[in-house]
Amino acid sequence: MLSFCLWIYPCFTSTASAAPKDDTVWVFDCQHFGSGKYRYMVAGRAIKIINTSNGAITLAKAPLWQVSCYSESEKLEWFAAMDRYNPREIISAKSIIKTKGRVNFTVSGKDKILGLSCLKYQLTDGTIIWVAEGLKTAPEVNDLISRHFLSPSIGAIPLKLLKPEGAVVKATAKSESQAKLQKAIPWLSAKNLQGKPSDRCYLSLLSWKQMPYKESDFAYPSNYKRTEKLNEIIISQKNREAIEDLVRDLSR
Repeated sequence: MLSFCLWIYPCFTSTASAAPKDDTVWVFDCQHFGSGKYRYMVAGRAIKIINTSNGAITLAKAPLWQVSCYSESEKLEWFAAMDRYNPREIISAKSIIKTKGRVNFTVSGKDKILGLSCLKYQLTDGTIIWVAEGLKTAPEVNDLISRHFLSPSIGAIPLKLLKPEGAVVKATAKSESQAKLQKAIPWLSAKNLQGKPSDRCYLSLLSWKQMPYKESDFAYPSNYKRTEKLNEIIISQKNREAIEDLVRDLSR
């Protein structure tokens, strides 16, 4: 019996890891405070994140879960294993990848957002996160979302995030410079000098729908030029130039 189980185990694992062609895809359009609008295309074993402000796309899927971050307009792609995906590189190429462990939370209730049934997760620091009830995905899907947005690892996809009331931070010369930098870049949407939304909502769901799984929606790009610099994808060439010019202006 043991030898029979060992024989069928690899077959079962391979089948379960493949992204099914008839899977349902959940499509979420979200607004992230400070970084703009994103579309998530979420299947059970595949995830595609589209920055609708600058066109950057991040894709990963079973069975290997390699991450492709690419720009269709520039035909440029960054491609590597999931554990190498580190969006902090847009700040510094020397930043260290820190894998976040699961955070503790309690399910504080249920709610509906735009007709979507959600569970409310409350973290120990008072942060409340809304997630879609009934959406089941592979752990790697949630891991990519957490890495991409540097968000709490909760084993689900955040659709709304409300942070607890905090002390008002007095504006400083540095914060004013940072706010100026944010406001000068189209895909950022800072609302005040402290870099905090007035309603404490750092993430909101704008729309959602379900659609059939199409393999072409989750196909890795082909014949793109490869780059080792992730920031070349996450920040478009136009915006990189704008940042460099503004940083030079602020440093004078």
